[in-house]
Amino acid sequence: MSDEPVLDALDLALLTTLRQSPRAGILELSRTVKVARATVQSRLDRMERVGVITGYGPDIDIVVAGYPVQAFVTLEIAQGSLDKLHRDLSSIPGVLEAYATTGTGDVLCRVAAASNAELQQTLLQLNGSAWVTRSTSAVLLSTVVAPRAMPLLESRPRPSASRAPAFRDPGREPARREVGALVPPRRVIAPLRAPGRRAARSRSHRCRPWSGIPGSPGRTACPRPAPLQDGPCPGKSA
Repeated sequence: MSDEPVLDALDLALLTTLRQSPRAGILELSRTVKVARATVQSRLDRMERVGVITGYGPDIDIVVAGYPVQAFVTLEIAQGSLDKLHRDLSSIPGVLEAYATTGTGDVLCRVAAASNAELQQTLLQLNGSAWVTRSTSAVLLSTVVAPRAMPLLESRPRPSASRAPAFRDPGREPARREVGALVPPRRVIAPLRAPGRRAARSRSHRCRPWSGIPGSPGRTACPRPAPLQDGPCPGKSA
């Protein structure tokens, strides 16, 4: 058997939504997990095909339905009679489930009844099987952990849903910047100047070409260094 997980993050999100809202349709599921309806339908079809989803029937509470008395019964059976015992257990309505086990017992059954008297009749039916050599019963007092599956499925790391890029796994939060973390300064790039276009002269510079310096050709650049301020040109003679 391959070690690759059968389910990914999107499959778990769909199963979780179905457990919370068993009557949800394809459209509601697609809105909840935020993926396309075709993706939801293909994922459900695949999980049904491989056997992960075995049905959509309602979960029935036996106690509320009128059978508050439950018990676990351990059966010791004759060697090689497991298949024959299956027929006898299936014929008793009070047997809810039965499993073959290791240890001193061979089969573990969970039975339910409306009263203690009815439970006793069910136990007598179990002992009446020709394949049962001995039985031990333990009455169920209360439920500590109800039957569940999602915590086990969620405990194993799952790959992201690569085929559904719109899906965002709620279990994976985006990385957050720590408070006080240094942010590198942004580099500001000045826009390029259009070729052949001269820069605009500062409005504060009111100097004009002058020829007050002896030996000048009659038009000389202002000797005032930039930046300039308002006022008469320092190189112009009074």
